[in-house]
Formats: sequence, structure tokens, C-alpha cells
Amino acid sequence: MIKVMWLGKGTLMFERILLINFLSLMILPSESYSQIRYEERDLFPTDSTVGERYGWAVAVDDGLAVVGAWEDDTLGVDAGSAYTFNINTGTQLRKLLATDGAANDQFGRAVAIENGLVAITAELDDDHGNVSGSVYMFDAVTGTQLSKIYPSDAGVGDHFGSSIAMQNGIIAVGATDNNDFGEDSGAAYLFNAATGAQLHKLLPSDGRAGDEFGRSIAIANDFVIVGTGGAANTSGAAYVFNVQSGRQVAKLRPVNGMAGDRFGWCVAISGTIAAVTAEYDSTNGNVAGAAYMFDAITGTQLTKLFPTDAFIGDHFGASIAFRDGIIAIGATDTNEYGDDSGSAYAFLASSGEQLYKLLPSSGMATDEFGKSIAISDGKVLVGRGDEAATSIGNAFLFDVTCLADVNRDYILSPTDFTAWIAAFNTQAPECDQNGDGSCTPADFTAWISNYNAGCK
Repeated sequence: MIKVMWLGKGTLMFERILLINFLSLMILPSESYSQIRYEERDLFPTDSTVGERYGWAVAVDDGLAVVGAWEDDTLGVDAGSAYTFNINTGTQLRKLLATDGAANDQFGRAVAIENGLVAITAELDDDHGNVSGSVYMFDAVTGTQLSKIYPSDAGVGDHFGSSIAMQNGIIAVGATDNNDFGEDSGAAYLFNAATGAQLHKLLPSDGRAGDEFGRSIAIANDFVIVGTGGAANTSGAAYVFNVQSGRQVAKLRPVNGMAGDRFGWCVAISGTIAAVTAEYDSTNGNVAGAAYMFDAITGTQLTKLFPTDAFIGDHFGASIAFRDGIIAIGATDTNEYGDDSGSAYAFLASSGEQLYKLLPSSGMATDEFGKSIAISDGKVLVGRGDEAATSIGNAFLFDVTCLADVNRDYILSPTDFTAWIAAFNTQAPECDQNGDGSCTPADFTAWISNYNAGCK
């Protein structure tokens, strides 16, 4: 028996010998947890119809999500739209439409959200010439359009808005078909999210025609990472820049990379660690896919990631997100529910170990689940690509946290016991282990039960 001394709210004390007895009752897992996890809920719009590409782009932050539908026809054929949701309830908040939206703008092709601000690209917008591109800013809750952003040198064919990311009030935007280093060499830009003022134009030190620099982009604190699209016969690259100066810090290339790997197709960054996908990598079979982790400052490759069930044609690396120590990666062409139904994976960034395989509770061939992915506070949002034009898209929310893993290191160990005591003494939310919304000694017993049950 474990004796708990209850000394009033905010204090819980265990006698030393009883603590030892308690530890002897624990089943001590030696590895982090890894199994299939299904969605907590889906985020489905009230008016979605077939062929809208709903779910092609997703973003999530602080309890809010935004999902793009770039073939929505409300304002004209393929004018596009986006939707915001409360992820805790699944409730749709707003449908977002550009105030000057027009046919073929493809508004919603890429999206970002932070601190209640939503950024949505329309890379085929024509304000500065045919498919010059633009970015729209909205209030996530009210749906009010706040501004429209262009680069200072916007021009015909730039495809400004090919990719987008936002953090700490800075917006990073790719323009794959800018021609500074030759046709479709590409560029990227940084803007102040509040004012729309352009801060920097980012160009690689060795840009060349056809690189499509800006195909992917991500930002974290002091660094922004930009990936290339490039021709099918090139191996690809990713570049790291300092946000404040706009100067290039490093060029990232994989060890033993091959032509046609599409390294740089998707990128992510957290702290000083960068993650880059190569969805055509063939280490585990033709276009099975892979992802790499790098030191963003030195450019040193740290590890190469594969799923435990990697297979020919999976396209692992079709999307990537990295936050709070978790890397989430989409694999659009796995076949759990039929050809190209798709899946996603969550990895522990510190070790590269796979935590979960993420699957929708139902699916079908050509769903391309994993086309888009985002993560925030242990919640992973995964969108479908919907290869079939007659499909209705969707976005699925997964919880990759575990109640017993109180310190959120994604490993169950006795340190979680210490973390639970600390949570109890501060009345932190992690204390609540029985789901009754309160923090009491009963949660101690519930934590033991949750711990011994493991993470599922």
C-alpha cells in the first residue's frame, strides 16, 4: 500500500520508504512509446463539396487551426478559400475569402497561423502581372481581412506565395519562379506580420535557373530555412538564413544524396535543428522517401529518418512539421486503405525514434492523407491531398501526448512521478490524470494506473 500524506491544497508528501515501495509497483518501460494512433477528431467544413482540395494546406497554433481549400469556387473557378476551427471542440469559426478574390487565384494553397493572425497565399493572383502572387492577412476569430502583402519587386510569373510560415510576428514567403539567378531560380521574403512591411529578400549564395528556391519555407526564432524544388535530375538543397540580418548561415546537403531525391521539397526548423525531407529518396525502395536532421548553424547532418515500415513508393516526406521536440512527417502513398491512401508519423527529435504512426479511422485509395501537416502543443493536424478530382477533402487532428508522460519527454520513466508531484503542488493541468477537471490526491492513483497501462 502507498501512503499519501495530504497536508492541504498545494502540498503532497510521500514518506521515503513508501516511495521506494511505490516505485517497485511500477512497470518500467525502457523505450519510448510507438504504435498506431487514430484521430481525436476531424475538422470538416460546413459547406465542403467535391474537388475543392480542402486539406491541401493546414496550420495550427494555440488551439486554432486553419485549413486551405484552393479549388473552392465560391468566388469563381479555383478562386479558393480557407477555414478556421477551434481544435478543442472541432467547431468551425469562419470561412475566409479574399475581398478581391477571383477565378484561378488559388487562395488557400499555403497557410500559416500565429497568435490569432492567419496568413493565406494566393500564388496565382494577378495584381502585379500574370501569376505574380500575393498573401492575405486575417483575424482568425472574426474572419476580418486585415491586409494584403506583396514583395517590393513583385512581377509577372513570380508565384509569390508558393510557401509560407509565420513565427514571432515575422512572415516568411517563398516565390519559386522569381528570376534573379535565371528563369525560375526563386526567392524568399520576410515581412512584419503586423504592418506588412518587407524586412528582407532572401537569395541563396549559389542560386541558378530552375532551382525553384522557395518551394518550402519554415521559421523559428532567429532562423528561417528555405528549400528548393528544382528539376527532377537535381539532388536539391536547403538554405538557412538569419532572420534579423537576412544573411545566409548555412547550406544543407545530405550525405550521399542522389539526383532526383527532391531533397528540400519540405523543410522545418525548431531552435537550431533543421529537418528536411527527400520524398523521392530510394534507400528503402524506389521513392520510399526519407527525412534528415541538421545542425542549422554548422550545416552538419545529424541523422536520417525513416519509418519503421518504410516501403517502395511511400513518398515519406511529402510534408513535415517540427515543434516542441516532435517531428511529424506525411507519407501520402502508403496503402493501408488502398493505393495511395496515405499515412503520417511522429518522431522524437532528440533521438529520431518513431513515436506513432498516424492513420485516420477510415480512408480509401487516392486519399493522399499526409499531403499537409502541422503541430502545436502535442496536437498534430494532417490534411489529405485527394488525388481524385471527385473526392471531398478532410483534415484530421491527432493527440500525440500521453497522460502519464507528465514531463512530456515522450519516454515513460520514474521522472514522470517527480513531474506529477510538481504538477500537483502547483496545481498544473498535467496533474489531472482521471479527467475530472480537478487536481486531487485521487489523480495520484490514476497516474499509477495510466503509467502501468502505457501510452496507446
